[in-house]
Amino acid sequence: MDPEPFRIGILFNAFVTAVVSATAFALLFFLLRRWKSLTPGMRSYAWFWGATGLVWLSVTVRYLMVVGGYLNPTVHHVNEFILESSVFGSGIALYSYLGFQLFKNKIAAAVLATIVTIAAAVALRQLLLPGAFHPAVITFFTVDPKPSAAFLTIFGIMAGIALLLLCYYALKTFFVWKHNGKVGIPYETFYATSLIGYVILGVFDQEKIIIDWPLIVFRIFYTAVFLSAYLILSEDEAQRKDTYLIHPED
Repeated sequence: MDPEPFRIGILFNAFVTAVVSATAFALLFFLLRRWKSLTPGMRSYAWFWGATGLVWLSVTVRYLMVVGGYLNPTVHHVNEFILESSVFGSGIALYSYLGFQLFKNKIAAAVLATIVTIAAAVALRQLLLPGAFHPAVITFFTVDPKPSAAFLTIFGIMAGIALLLLCYYALKTFFVWKHNGKVGIPYETFYATSLIGYVILGVFDQEKIIIDWPLIVFRIFYTAVFLSAYLILSEDEAQRKDTYLIHPED
């Protein structure tokens, strides 16, 4: 990389990603305050947003290092490794959530989480090899290296399976809610749709399909997803606590 010593556009992008990270962590803390009351599935849901916060924190660190002219390749590589590890960390939490919600079974959740953990080990191994990242395309607003094709293939497979399972879960919970003739909002369906929205955005971001100033606009949608998840959780807690909360004696 050979960017200018200071790029106001990249600094602005760092501000946007810092807001995205802070919003994800705020959602995590919201759930941590209710930890003893959360179901196992919702605990995995909480850890998903926590790992997501780490992803965007690493992106922010990358931009700030570039803005500050700190271009040590080893440090940047370590930061990218932490970033991608956090991506798969969120995947482990997501698959665990799906295991609990779809099968209502700890073993199923553990099996799904183990599958992602194995995939993560294989994918992250690729990042230790020469040519692990394609050179970053530097624009006024962005400087985002792209992982190797092998890494992206594994990521794409796991993200694709997660999307299919999330869509199935969203449709299943919606039709169950409709069949039962319940009034109000199908909260479990909206939990899934918030995750669907994030995964779709994440796939586009990981593939580096969008760069420069449109990427900043694109990333604002992440905050919208987090806020929608927060609003759903708040409304669910206010109206139907037993939707995702359990009593300690249970």
